[in-house]
Amino acid sequence: MAGGTFGDRLRELRKERGMQQRELGDLYNLSSSAIGSYERNLREPTLELLLQLSEYFGVSVDYLLCRTDERLTAKEYKEKDSYELSEFMSAHTITVGGVVVSDADKRRICDMATGLFWTRITATEKKN
Repeated sequence: MAGGTFGDRLRELRKERGMQQRELGDLYNLSSSAIGSYERNLREPTLELLLQLSEYFGVSVDYLLCRTDERLTAKEYKEKDSYELSEFMSAHTITVGGVVVSDADKRRICDMATGLFWTRITATEKKN
């Protein structure tokens, strides 16, 4: 599990951008001392500020709150959960009813899935 505090993360992200506390504060109508208070964990951010900082730095709120070390945003998490069937099957051991599916059977399953979705696949390719 992630360690640290919101203040640690805020300081880390601000410094990665090469920003001074004043510069970050100016973006949100906050003083440099307010930013310093957040970084020293003397002050807690509002939900609105958390969301704004998350968007600005391109990280999740969970990352800002040190609930995870993954910086992925909600959109990136969703995209991460999407896989091309053939890539997923080749990268994982697949079982059906407790029986391991062979590589040859994985290819057959992918071929059948392609056949089932052929009209959608070709329609998508025509749009692109």
